[in-house]
Amino acid sequence: MLPRPPIVQDFFTILHGEQWAALPGQLERSVYKPGDQNVMLAGVTKQYRCPQECWALEYARGNIASMLPFGVADSLFSTMDFYTLGATVWVTFYNMIFQLVTNGKI
Repeated sequence: MLPRPPIVQDFFTILHGEQWAALPGQLERSVYKPGDQNVMLAGVTKQYRCPQECWALEYARGNIASMLPFGVADSLFSTMDFYTLGATVWVTFYNMIFQLVTNGKI
């Protein structure tokens, strides 16, 4: 049985520059400019690229912890930014444990 994909909705609002995005099989790109919002719905795969300088505000809803493996894989195999990877893992797990303890789950 294949693992279930993370159930997260991601809202990517462009502040400066532009973002290009496309769904699998889509031949024409969608272009998002300042003020536009690229909504990536749960369970939908979408590729995107910021061709030059791009600033955006990203807001995600759902099981955010399920997105961590994708960020780790990107850090290991793409950016190779091990310092940031270590800091991300430390802050994530520290806050997960903190929330579990303060909410009486542990």
